[in-house]
Amino acid sequence: MIHQIYELVDQRNAESLVFDQALQSQDKIIQKTALLGLARIGGQIALEKITPMLNNDSSELRKLAALGVGLSQQKNAAELLWQRLEKEKDLQVKHELYLGLGNLAPDNLITRMLARLDKEQQPETISAMFQGLAIALVFNRELKDDYQKIDYAKLLGLFAKGDTSHAMIGYFLNRIPGIENFLTVNDLLNISQQELSDEAKANLARLTAKITQKGNEKNREILAWLLEQSESSNIAVQQEALRAMRHLTSIPQALIQLGKHTKSTNPIVAHTALSTLANSELASEEMIALFKGQLKHQNDAMVVEAIRGLLKRQEKDEMSWVVQLLRHPSSYVKISLISQLNAKSQDDFKNTIKFFTTDPNKEVAAYAKRVVDKVATPKNVQAISPSFSEVSKTTNQIVTLKTTVGKIKIQLLESAPYTAWHFMRNAREGTFNNAYFSRVIGNFVAQGGDSIGDLSGASNQTIREEISFLNHEPMTVGMATSGKDTGTSQFFINTGRNFHLDRNYTVFGKVIEGQKAVIQMTNGAKILSIETN
Repeated sequence: MIHQIYELVDQRNAESLVFDQALQSQDKIIQKTALLGLARIGGQIALEKITPMLNNDSSELRKLAALGVGLSQQKNAAELLWQRLEKEKDLQVKHELYLGLGNLAPDNLITRMLARLDKEQQPETISAMFQGLAIALVFNRELKDDYQKIDYAKLLGLFAKGDTSHAMIGYFLNRIPGIENFLTVNDLLNISQQELSDEAKANLARLTAKITQKGNEKNREILAWLLEQSESSNIAVQQEALRAMRHLTSIPQALIQLGKHTKSTNPIVAHTALSTLANSELASEEMIALFKGQLKHQNDAMVVEAIRGLLKRQEKDEMSWVVQLLRHPSSYVKISLISQLNAKSQDDFKNTIKFFTTDPNKEVAAYAKRVVDKVATPKNVQAISPSFSEVSKTTNQIVTLKTTVGKIKIQLLESAPYTAWHFMRNAREGTFNNAYFSRVIGNFVAQGGDSIGDLSGASNQTIREEISFLNHEPMTVGMATSGKDTGTSQFFINTGRNFHLDRNYTVFGKVIEGQKAVIQMTNGAKILSIETN
């Protein structure tokens, strides 16, 4: 029956009576498999079958039911989770109830959830509450609530405790729209003087990046704290501190520190510093000269970031530097240049882009021709899956990515068998050969499998999600999507603890060798080939 359930889930067939029979089974493994499967399918039919299990005597089954209701995409189902919260005692089930509410994002979620804050005494549950709120704000930009009524002083007091659990409050505050209108630099200075965990420091740095958008005489004081954190041995704290200097580049010390870190021997740190400068509004002659100097950098990501910084600050008649890139040896740099020029002005740079249609690199020439001819991206079709008995052979296998930055070994997990099988199929068919890691953000993700280099490369065959209780911890591997069941060949390796991705993206693997290569990777790294066992 378990094999049959997996196949029905991949077919997205919640109507089958097999699920009804499985939920009534005396075999808990069958019940759990059915509940997880229905959660992955989602929708009203699945919700109706899951709902009674919210009140089951088994905490394991209630936890799965909470996951399923949260993934149902039926916003009115949030009331079921609120009702269960009032009587739930199990901490793990509560955790899923809060995350489920975050995914459903009903109106007034923040108001109702914060009203429960005094009822929750366990740090783990408080953390889950704010994780759910962060998820809601990330994936539901139109969430209706009154942000002015939030007791920010109370939340800052809890955040200032500085431990890992209360650090989640900072994670949530970072995602409140217009947070700079509710907090001040003084608020952050007070917290910076407390003893903070690395997680709290990273979240405080993120907040600083937003609060310092407004000019304030205290900005110099908070910069002193950021300068200290930018030398941290914890790479997550270091990178968040560097990014937080974006609005402080008018202060010489910030500019000097960012310039210093563009020369870091750690590629991702250098890239983060240069990206922060590119994102800033500073457009001095010194800044232009810095970007032009980076055009000769040996790291492709640094060159591309310099291009972005220059395009943001210059007009066509100032951009003679483009000529020196026409014969650049890197296909990734050329493709990025074409993409950025086209985005800046299709008319102003059409001749430059047309020049690349005769580039000796076929990859570059084909990309330029698609841009010139305005060829639409082909529509994806749903991938066909084999039987579960065939799919299950893939689980726990190891694949080795041979990349331009070293070997990376990934173990495929049994929690997402169909995703693992499709990943292995893409590997064996050569889909990943010469594909790029084209979205690499320090302390976030290294996203690869892009066959083009502008984030649009895909296998054009969509695969279904297999959400589970696995979290997006550093070095776990997830499937990149743009909505439910839209995964293709692009995947990502988590380089930070990405709480907001939990219960929203499939985790199907973990890096077991080559972690250093992943952490130091930058945009433009290439998968040369993949070995499968």
